[in-house]
Parts: sequence; C-alpha cells; structure tokens
Amino acid sequence: MQTDSQSRRLTEKLPRFLFKGNFEPGFATALAAKDVRLATDLGREYGIPMELSNLVDQRHVEAMFRGWGPEDSDAVCRIQEEKAGVQLRFPNV
Repeated sequence: MQTDSQSRRLTEKLPRFLFKGNFEPGFATALAAKDVRLATDLGREYGIPMELSNLVDQRHVEAMFRGWGPEDSDAVCRIQEEKAGVQLRFPNV
C-alpha cells in the first residue's frame, strides 16, 4: 500500500512539472474537469455531500474559462497560487 508520503505525484510529478512551472499536457485540465464533474454529479444524485470536490470542480471551471483546458491538470494550482500571492516554484528540486 502506498501512503501519501510515498505518492509518485508528490515525489515525481510535482517536482518535474508544478515546481518548475511546466504545464505542458500530461493529463489535460479538460479531462480532469470532466472527471471531477462526473464525481460531483454522482454525489448529488445520491445525496452525498462533497464539499471539497465541489470546490475542486469550481477551480476546474475557472481554469477552463481561462483557456487552460489543454494544459496539464496541475494548471489549476495557479489559481490557488494567485489567491495566496505565492508561486510554488522550486527549479532546483
């Protein structure tokens, strides 16, 4: 079993892409938006509260309106960077 502390996303993907500001397509934001929307729709259908998933859905909606659909799904992180006034860039990682 793989724990979050050993996640490939944390140890490989984020250092190679997000931390370097590289949003070239891997798993496109448009596809991630579709998947999140399917999950939140299913939650609504079955009356399951999905507060965090709904927030993620809204971030994807905003990313799509910004034209980031073809970019990597980590592009939505830029929205949070803007809101926080920081950039998660560590080029030497």
